[in-house]
Amino acid sequence: MADNATGKGNGKGTLSWNEHAEALLKNWRQRTAAASEAHYKLASGLRRKNLMLGVPVVIFSSCVGTSLFATLAEPEAGIPPAFKIAVGSISVVAAIRYGPDT
Repeated sequence: MADNATGKGNGKGTLSWNEHAEALLKNWRQRTAAASEAHYKLASGLRRKNLMLGVPVVIFSSCVGTSLFATLAEPEAGIPPAFKIAVGSISVVAAIRYGPDT
């Protein structure tokens, strides 16, 4: 005897479906379509937020790094040159690293 609830078949090598299995598959399809649409909408919103945050971060870190390297020639600033070089390098590396991601 074939087990229609599990879809094992009718003994002739073919699968048989019943109304319960059909309803279950339709339910799964609807739920996965809804989840896919929700995921796409969330990803689109987060992509915009990434650009809104990422572009200013890259611009500001580039400006900070450039300005710190430009002040290396001014000894009267009172900031040790090693500190300026370290902060400027970190800022430039951040701009280079996160620029392509944005």
